[in-house]
Amino acid sequence: MVRKKHFKATIEWSSSVKILLASTLAATITYATAAPLTGAINKTDVQNLKETLKELGPLSHIFNFPLNIIEKLLLITQKSVKQSINRTLTTEQESQETLVLEVHLDILNIKSFISTTTSSEHR
Repeated sequence: MVRKKHFKATIEWSSSVKILLASTLAATITYATAAPLTGAINKTDVQNLKETLKELGPLSHIFNFPLNIIEKLLLITQKSVKQSINRTLTTEQESQETLVLEVHLDILNIKSFISTTTSSEHR
């Protein structure tokens, strides 16, 4: 090994493995939380991943844990989106109902004005 002879450099495999594991864990946690919240994946994607990972045998259980968390986050996200949509629709519906009532009141005011005007002209 040229490097070892000239620079006395070696690789610390234990440190490299620790860094790799820490990076993998951080990436998994980030993906597990960010992907469902941003809509990058959906329930079908998670089910497909689970089905694919079944081929890994006993190792599939390791991957199922973060996938289960992702599924739960998807459910929470879907519920909050539905609630937000329902609130928006309710607000829009209330606005439309208010507008309709205002138009009806305007029409009644116009009718009242016309009847008052025409009755005062006949006097």
